[in-house]
Amino acid sequence: MVDGLERCGFPRCPGDMMATNPAWRLSVRGWEGCFARWLNEPEPDAMLHAQTFLDMRPVQGDRELAERVHDQAVALVPGSQRFQAHLAKQAQRFEPPLGFFRDFVLEGPGEHTDALDLKAGGVTPIVQLARLFSLAAGSRALATGDRLRVAGETGALTPENAANLADAFEFINYVRLQHQVRQLAEAAPVDNYIRPATLSPFERRHLKEAFSIIRALQKAVAYRYRTDVT
Repeated sequence: MVDGLERCGFPRCPGDMMATNPAWRLSVRGWEGCFARWLNEPEPDAMLHAQTFLDMRPVQGDRELAERVHDQAVALVPGSQRFQAHLAKQAQRFEPPLGFFRDFVLEGPGEHTDALDLKAGGVTPIVQLARLFSLAAGSRALATGDRLRVAGETGALTPENAANLADAFEFINYVRLQHQVRQLAEAAPVDNYIRPATLSPFERRHLKEAFSIIRALQKAVAYRYRTDVT
C-alpha cells in the first residue's frame, strides 16, 4: 500500500508513520493501550501520535477491529483537557496571512515572493480547528466538513461559526484548486502559493473574509483554552 501511494505521488512520511513500520502493526489491545497512554502524557511525541492516529481510517481487512479502537480512543478525548489544549495550540500555530488592517501578508523573497500560502494559512488551521471541536465533543467524524457540522450541532461551536468556518474552508479550497488546475494546464509544478494579483476583486475580498473568520476562531480558542503559541 505504501508503495502504491508513493507511485501516486504521495511521498513517504519522514516520521515513518506508515504501515511499513512494525511499530504501528499492533493488536486491538495494543492500540487501546497506546491511546490510553498518549492521551495522558505531556510529551510532544505522545500528543503527536494521538493526534495522528485519531484520524485513522480502515482500508482493508476487518473494519470492526479498527472501529473498535477508534471508538474507544475518541471516547477518551472529552475527558483529556491536556490533549485538547495540545490540539488548541496546533490550531493556532498556522496563522492566516492577513495583516492588522486586513491587508494580505505575502511571502518574502524567495521562490514564492509576493504569494499567499493557501494551505498553511487557510486549509491547515481550519482542519485543526475542526479536529479540536469535533473530538472535544466526542465525535467519530473524520472529514473536516463533517467535523464542523457536528461541532455546530453539539454546541462545541455556534451554528453560525460552524457554518462560517465551513464556507471559508470551501472557498479557500476552491481558489486553491483553481490555481492548481491552471498550473497543470501549463505543465507547471503544482503548489499552494497564489499571488493576489492573479485573483479577481471578488476573490480577494472573499479570501480576506475567510482569513478573518479563521483568525476570530483562533482567538476564541486561545481564550477558551488559555493557550499561547510561542
